[in-house]
Amino acid sequence: MLPKKARQLIPDVAQKLDLAETLVDDVVSFYWKEVRKSITGLRHHSVYVETLGTFKAKSWKLDGLRKKYDDFSNHCTTNTFTRYALKKEAEDRRDKIQRIIDMLKQEDLKKQQIKKKRNEDSNDNMEK
Repeated sequence: MLPKKARQLIPDVAQKLDLAETLVDDVVSFYWKEVRKSITGLRHHSVYVETLGTFKAKSWKLDGLRKKYDDFSNHCTTNTFTRYALKKEAEDRRDKIQRIIDMLKQEDLKKQQIKKKRNEDSNDNMEK
């Protein structure tokens, strides 16, 4: 079975739903643009896409990015408005990355607490 690209599916879907191809194309383009924004915009640490699964940020990758933005903002001069804007943008990205890292740490703690509680409950049941 050969996978089809979205561009190949648009005419078939438009015909099946009796809609204009441009409308279907606009809806598909908008959907994937929003998915890309959600993943790259650092709004949340994971993004769920139906039928594809959950895309999660990797903590080790985020640590490297945070270091990169830290180094850039520390070495960036602010003698022009453009350089100041670049430094400000780097600091904003660093802050967003730190927020995502904090979210991942909270999620890991939550998972550990659940595992600990589950293990305690199973040990209690075994003793009884």
